[in-house]
Amino acid sequence: MTNQTRLTSTDELESIFQRELATDRWAATETAYALAVRHRDLGDWPASQEWAQQCRRPQRACSPSSAGCSHSQQSPPRDKATSQP
Repeated sequence: MTNQTRLTSTDELESIFQRELATDRWAATETAYALAVRHRDLGDWPASQEWAQQCRRPQRACSPSSAGCSHSQQSPPRDKATSQP
């Protein structure tokens, strides 16, 4: 039996990323990583780098390719239980 799995397109992943921003920041970070890898594999290095940066700041409510994004780029609050001095 052969595997009929289809890769999710970058457009679909970006849509998923937008939904996850509102519901699950960790999932949004994982999706941003998937987008960075997918763009890297496609040879689109600038987009790959932008999505890799997005992994570090998933609180933005827009994709890296959104022109004129004015959303906050502050880091999310640290969890007091896991924060180190």
